[in-house]
Amino acid sequence: MKKEQEVEQITAGILIAILVVVVGSLFSCSDKKNKTNIFEDSSKQFAWNESGKETIRSKLKDGNSAEFKDVFFHAYRNENGELMPVTCGKVNSKNSFGGYGGFQRFIAAGSVLSFMEEEVEDMDKVWAEFCYK
Repeated sequence: MKKEQEVEQITAGILIAILVVVVGSLFSCSDKKNKTNIFEDSSKQFAWNESGKETIRSKLKDGNSAEFKDVFFHAYRNENGELMPVTCGKVNSKNSFGGYGGFQRFIAAGSVLSFMEEEVEDMDKVWAEFCYK
């Protein structure tokens, strides 16, 4: 049984890595012909949100039990004025006792910058900075 879980985790990790590379390449390309903003493409936003949810799932005790709500895409403008894709939302999952702990906010901007409310001291301030619409 433990071996099966390890295989599932490795497979999930590989799929997440592939998804991150694909989504990253989508956002790094620009459509020069139509001069459209890549952050306005709903299919790319959907892909980014799915990648963000997978990143958060990987941080949970039981990622397979994750329930998401109020998930949205946001183009955050960093200190250099560049737009950065961010996924914001709420997640609930089973804890060590097998029960759901309640929804908490999360922010995911790739695998490097992703965190949940329980990991941040002042989530209201961080939420206002990264997820303000």
